[in-house]
Amino acid sequence: MHHDSPQDTGNAPEVERVIAASVAASGQATFSVLTQMREEAHYHIEPKGIHAALLTQSGWFIYWMEGPGPAVLALAGRAAGDPRNRDQVIVHHSRGPRVLTLPWSMMVGPSTEPHEAFGRRVAELHLARQAGIQFAPTSVVRRLVAPLRIRAPESMLEAETFHRVGVVSADDGRAFDFVRWVAERHECVHEMRRFAGDHDLDSGGESVELLVGAHPSRLIAFARAGLGHSLRRAMLADWPYLVLLVSNSLDRNIVLLEKVVEACQGLRTPPRLLGVTADEHAQASLGVAARMAGLDYRRLAVSPAEHHGDTWQALAVLLAEERPRRTLPLAEAQASWAG
Repeated sequence: MHHDSPQDTGNAPEVERVIAASVAASGQATFSVLTQMREEAHYHIEPKGIHAALLTQSGWFIYWMEGPGPAVLALAGRAAGDPRNRDQVIVHHSRGPRVLTLPWSMMVGPSTEPHEAFGRRVAELHLARQAGIQFAPTSVVRRLVAPLRIRAPESMLEAETFHRVGVVSADDGRAFDFVRWVAERHECVHEMRRFAGDHDLDSGGESVELLVGAHPSRLIAFARAGLGHSLRRAMLADWPYLVLLVSNSLDRNIVLLEKVVEACQGLRTPPRLLGVTADEHAQASLGVAARMAGLDYRRLAVSPAEHHGDTWQALAVLLAEERPRRTLPLAEAQASWAG
C-alpha cells in the first residue's frame, strides 16, 4: 500500500482508497443497474463515511471506494460477493486524502472495445501493484476507462504523457460544438460518456484525441453541471488547462466562474483557466475574479466563443509549445513533490 501523491488534495485527513475491477455478470453492466446500485449505496456507504464511484465499460465494473479503512475493506469484500459481478481484482490500494468529493457517482462508457482488451489493462495494473508500482487513483481509473488511443505507449510511465484540456461554456452546448468542430476539422473520432451522481446529477461528456505538434492531446467538453460531479472534479487536478468559453451574459459568466471555483477548491494543482471572449471588459472582469479566488487565469483568445477556428488556433499554439505532464508512480511522485 502506498501513501498520497502530489496530485491529491491539500492537507485533508487520510482515508483508505481502494479501486477494484470485476467482470459484470451477463446483462448487469447497464445504466439501470448502476441506478439500482446507487439506491443501495444510501444504506451501505453514507452512514459509514464512505465516498464511492462505480464505472462500467466493456462488460467490466470499476469500483472506487474511499473512507475509513475497515469500512472500505468490508465494502470491497461485500462487492466481491455480489452476484452481479465476478473475478474481482484490486488494482489500487493506498492511503491519502479523499479524491472523491461526494458520497456517490457513476459513469457509463459506451465503448465497443472487446471485453478482453479492457481486461488486459486490468491485468497490467494488477500485476504492477503486486510488483509495488501504483499510480494515483485518478490515473488508475483513466488508464482503464480512457487510455490514450492515438499513440501506443512506450511504457507504463508514458501511457499518460498527453495533454488533457477541459472545455466548458457559460452558454450550454457551445463547449460540445467546439470539440465536435475539432473532431470534424481533424477527422478524429470523438467519444461520449454519461455521468450521474448521488442526487441525480446527470451530465454528459465528449472528448477527442489528436496530435498537436508532437504532443498527443485530449479535449474534453462537458456542461456546467458537470463541474459538480464527483468524478469530474476528481479529474480536474490532472488537467493542466480548463478553457472557458465566455458568454455575452454577465449572469451566466458569474454562474460559470462560481462553479469552477467550487470545483477547484482544495486541489493542490488546479488547472489554469483559459478565457475566450470578444468582450475585453468581460475578459478582464473574469480574470480579476478568478485571481481573487486563487486561480491562474489568462486570456486565450479575443474572439467570439462561437468562432471555433480562432479558439483552436490559439489553443494549438499553446499545447504545441508545452510538453505534457508525466504521471509518476505514487512513491516517485511523493519524492518529486518533497524535493
